[in-house]
Amino acid sequence: MVNSKVILSVLFFVFGVSAFLPAQQAKSLPNFQLFITPSLGYRGGNMGEYVFTQDGTGTSTSKAPEGYKQLSLIDWKVNSIPVAGLSAKIRYKRLFLQADVDIGLPYKCGVMEDYDWISSAGYQTHFSHHNNSVTDFYELSTSLGWLFTFLDNSLEVAPFVGFAWNNLAFLARDGYIQYASSANGTIEPWKPEIPKVYMQGKLVTYQQELYALDIGSNITFHGTDTLSFGLDFAVQPIFVLYAFDTHFAREQDFLDIVTFTAKIKTALTLLYNFTDSYSLALSLEGSFLPLSYGSSFTKLSSEPEFIPSGAKGGASHWFLGFNIGFRFNLFR
Repeated sequence: MVNSKVILSVLFFVFGVSAFLPAQQAKSLPNFQLFITPSLGYRGGNMGEYVFTQDGTGTSTSKAPEGYKQLSLIDWKVNSIPVAGLSAKIRYKRLFLQADVDIGLPYKCGVMEDYDWISSAGYQTHFSHHNNSVTDFYELSTSLGWLFTFLDNSLEVAPFVGFAWNNLAFLARDGYIQYASSANGTIEPWKPEIPKVYMQGKLVTYQQELYALDIGSNITFHGTDTLSFGLDFAVQPIFVLYAFDTHFAREQDFLDIVTFTAKIKTALTLLYNFTDSYSLALSLEGSFLPLSYGSSFTKLSSEPEFIPSGAKGGASHWFLGFNIGFRFNLFR
């Protein structure tokens, strides 16, 4: 992964240099503008899949809801996903409508590690390690906002409200498992020296699909005629998040339904304007969904309907990314 601290340092360095460049002339706002920005980039991060129980089995941890213990964690490590994006923004006077879509390309992107604590004593009993590939990675948002300008139009503040949909899915395959043996009906503690049993083929899929409001603001500073800087920040209150996984060897499906949570997104963008018609756009962005809890359901893969599992599910994720794109101003 590209070092995000290096990228951030470069952006702030350029921002500092711009302070010594000739200031831009104040410009009036056109009545109508249409911006189209195609981009390419990457995402790296993590998705977490949790199971919590109240039957006394599991390990005590601060991540568990009150009265629960953590039974399982599936840790989906994402090193790098190639992403193609497209943004379109229409502005009439100060009212604007914007749509953004990012699509990740199917790609082997990291590893998945599975941990189980199937013990009333709280010790770990199982571990497995597998290759992780992204199968679906879609982020879509639409928003409506209003533009405020200050300092002779050098500073723009644009609050917005809209809707967001994400569909993020991964597949674990191959790798190995290390399961502790049982003695007198009790599973022994897991140890690193337990022999590895190697696996082949599809093992587990995991998907997070969410529907949310998108509430935030964009702040843009036009430092010179050629350099502009943007900061985006949004909070996405989630209507519902569906976390779905399939375990092929067990032929079993699980579904967690999460509500009453929110996701945070932010981006820092540098625009270099070659002309009034097109610009180079470099952006560093991040998103964060804190560990959120929901009702858990299960079924055999051959069955049509889910039933309550008696456990509580948890879902989380975070991603950092870098994009390079070109912004076209079709009506100047």
